[in-house]
Amino acid sequence: MLTSGLLCLVMAGGAAAWAHHRTGARLAWWAWGALAFVLSQVVHIPLNLGAAQLFSTGLLPAPAPAVKAWLLPLALGLSAGICEEPARWLLFRARRLAPAPTWEGGLMVGLGHGGVEAALVGVSILSSAVSLHLIRQRGMAALGVPAEAQAAVQAQLDQVFGAPSWMMLMGAGERALAMTCHVAMSLLVMRAVRDRRPRWLLASIALHTALNAGAVALVQAGHPLGAEGFLLVMALLSLGLVVALRDPPAPPARPPPPVPPVAIRRVPLSAPSEEG
Repeated sequence: MLTSGLLCLVMAGGAAAWAHHRTGARLAWWAWGALAFVLSQVVHIPLNLGAAQLFSTGLLPAPAPAVKAWLLPLALGLSAGICEEPARWLLFRARRLAPAPTWEGGLMVGLGHGGVEAALVGVSILSSAVSLHLIRQRGMAALGVPAEAQAAVQAQLDQVFGAPSWMMLMGAGERALAMTCHVAMSLLVMRAVRDRRPRWLLASIALHTALNAGAVALVQAGHPLGAEGFLLVMALLSLGLVVALRDPPAPPARPPPPVPPVAIRRVPLSAPSEEG
């Protein structure tokens, strides 16, 4: 878990450094992408909590189990798409980034958006690892864990420390795949702004919805490895989009037209005068 958490932190900054070195994109774009993710969560988290509250209080009727199996993943995926993708759109529309965002800028914005998410996940994994280690070393009673919660905490301890080591690294691998998808979605939004075609924004929302909904549905059905495989497929498709959306190289500059030669006329010198 410590390794996984540290990898999440390293990849967040390492991807930005690599992209800056390879493409020359400004690191400020990474910061703008990170800001877009943070601002999107200001809407995204209350939206999900509010919807859950409406169902738990009975203001909205609870769906049947058969409907909930697909409705919940779809709702969670759509809420992520309609919050995060318009946040990217507003970012690219900002005056400092207008009027013509580039492929390199879109790449860095995607790495910032997915990178700050990976960093937050890494911090969460590290804090969980420290907490579980302290509970295991000192005991739940010494750390003030209530008696009624000790059985659940012990079950979590048994599950974590009994899992194979490679499974603990899945969190870092998942973040790497998600960052690839974030780059593709950022480039779609960049094209929506630069080319003034809203359909690219709709495509990014659809991709984000499918990504989250598919992963949540597989985890909900008890197939966590299937969810990782689904993310891998989506990341490969996103990588293809990243390559396809790259701006074509600028045509080579035409050399200036040749200057026509200037004819030089020889003017004969006059013969010296014999007078005198």
